[in-house]
Amino acid sequence: MQETQQIIPVERLPVGVQLSAPIYTGDDVLLLGAGTRITSQFLESLAERGIKEVSIASDDLAPARKANKGPRDHGEKRQSNGWAQSATPLLGFLKDCREKSYSPDHQKKVSLALDATGNNVSDIKLSTRVGKSIDTQPLIEGLQDFVDAFITDSDQTMSAVRDAASSVTNSEDFREIQRMIELATLSMSVATRMEFDGKAVLQVGLTALLSDVGRQLVGLPHVAEILHMDEADRWDYCKFPELGANSIEQLPGVHSRVVEGVRHAYEQFDGYGFPSGLRGQRIHPYARIISTCRIYTALISDKRHWGFHPHHAIAYLLNQATMGHFDPKVVKGIFASTCLFPIGCRVQLADGRLATVKRRGEDVMYALTVETDEGQWVKCSKQESDPQPSAAQILKVSYDGNHRCRSLPKEWLASHTWNWFSSSQQEAIVSAYRETPSVIRGAG
Repeated sequence: MQETQQIIPVERLPVGVQLSAPIYTGDDVLLLGAGTRITSQFLESLAERGIKEVSIASDDLAPARKANKGPRDHGEKRQSNGWAQSATPLLGFLKDCREKSYSPDHQKKVSLALDATGNNVSDIKLSTRVGKSIDTQPLIEGLQDFVDAFITDSDQTMSAVRDAASSVTNSEDFREIQRMIELATLSMSVATRMEFDGKAVLQVGLTALLSDVGRQLVGLPHVAEILHMDEADRWDYCKFPELGANSIEQLPGVHSRVVEGVRHAYEQFDGYGFPSGLRGQRIHPYARIISTCRIYTALISDKRHWGFHPHHAIAYLLNQATMGHFDPKVVKGIFASTCLFPIGCRVQLADGRLATVKRRGEDVMYALTVETDEGQWVKCSKQESDPQPSAAQILKVSYDGNHRCRSLPKEWLASHTWNWFSSSQQEAIVSAYRETPSVIRGAG
């Protein structure tokens, strides 16, 4: 959004003005494109959606200033004590640990945060199932611990979270909780790479942890089960993001941005999400991050028929972003957070040694630090122009000893589009949603 944009109350929008630039919500969601005129019907639609303020170009504000003068302050007051209250992008707080080995003390800190957040997420799930009010404060405090750890050492923090999410356990409930935490931490990492400030990064994490509240609320199965539902059950299922958003709307400490993020959490950039079939920038920025990170974590999860190597999952996202299926800015953020060979993935070096990626380098394509199976930390790269790669260069990914991690077929990479439905199913769901009375959808 351009610097010439200003936030004004909806009632001050000048009807009849032809826009020189788009109108957005305060959260950067596109409402009206450049070249179109502001109509009374447009104002009515904003009122129906509960939108009270919009961002409009200064050049389009002259009629509004004449209609309604007077000073105002729509900015949130911020304190200046620490990253959580700073308007500075969180990225500027990250420490450079590329030359350091992993710290046992930091590992313990992340493990404690994982345990505490896991317990808090479990409590949320239980409270939702039995109809009790949700206390989000422990979740927020847990996310703050993760951000503190992420600032101290982003690579080790993400590695520990990935290890927890892929740990072997017979408890499906436990594994789902760990995957939710992985989704939240990856989403916060991506938001950081996209230069969100600390407060917004926390809100992204909270949105991710609350994004399945609606599903828990009505006891629905995992989203992958949607492929096996009949049309009636599928429609019932696809209402859960709306139900979740409505259920958290009045909770203390939950910002409206989090509510809208939960409402849009299963929308997809190409319009093939649910329940509304929103497309592109009409989807809340938090949801655009979370929905893409959810697909990445699903691809690398060993649950059901996925379990692809992280290297191939990154390649899939990059390929799909070029075709407009995923938000390219979000995919770029995931790539910056993980690199071409994501932290924790197994690789084979040119001399035959097997290793695990531990740190990203300045060049996110290939410059990495790995730990060999013999315990040696090695800086390595892959120079395509070198006819004879050195022993410390990455030759290929490895699947050694991990039956749960497999290669993504090239034909699947080239032809498969990530959609929860066929186009006809998606159109039927969106049509049914729009025909549903607004009071059911929470707009009344």
